[in-house]
Amino acid sequence: MGRNQTFSEDEALQTVAVLLTTINPDALGMDSIIKATGIQRQSIYRTWGSKSELIASAIGHASNNSSKKDLVAILALTLGSQSALEKPVATSLSALVLQMNKESSPEDLQTSLGKYLTNRLRRNN
Repeated sequence: MGRNQTFSEDEALQTVAVLLTTINPDALGMDSIIKATGIQRQSIYRTWGSKSELIASAIGHASNNSSKKDLVAILALTLGSQSALEKPVATSLSALVLQMNKESSPEDLQTSLGKYLTNRLRRNN
């Protein structure tokens, strides 16, 4: 008999999505995810199977629940990551880009990404 799930998947995905607005997924360790969500490691793996599945699910959740500004941050930080090469994350990123291009022009998305990266570079210098 399995244990009952004692956490909200939506809340966990929202928490990870918020982390992805500020941290490259390659730098986001499981210990940080566990600390931020309060979910035990085995529960995370039982629910999502892997870190990349969790990140992909968080991106999908964000696409429906986050602001354009946060989505641009997630794209900017995730697109250049090693995680973006993993199939679940790549699939979620592709779906997010398609969604964002439907909501505005591809040029708007490119401009938003460019502005985000420029501002981030200015803050780091």
